[in-house]
Amino acid sequence: MILNRLHTLDRKVRSDGRTITQIFSGAHYDGRNNLMILVSEIPAGTHEGKHYHRNSAEAFFFLSEADISINGKQHSLKSGDFICFDPGERHEIVAHNDITVLVVKCPNIDDKVVEEEN
Repeated sequence: MILNRLHTLDRKVRSDGRTITQIFSGAHYDGRNNLMILVSEIPAGTHEGKHYHRNSAEAFFFLSEADISINGKQHSLKSGDFICFDPGERHEIVAHNDITVLVVKCPNIDDKVVEEEN
């Protein structure tokens, strides 16, 4: 059994102001890096640029309202909405308000490709 309490975990603040707290990694459980679960806190005014993942899928469970672009189409999401991105699906978030998202990535590999702004 693994019990992690969010308030006791290391929070990493990225240069754009997002705070990332890793809750679980498969590497900690069975030695394989096949899964990662984290909480992403995105402050209002932050723009995570358009990107995709070559080989990993990502699932987002929104704990607050958010606007997100997926493959060029805008979506307004509510707390409790869930999205699963297949590898190659372009997505970006512009935070008009503070956003909290539970993120699951499988497998947990460094395959993010950032697209340049037009």
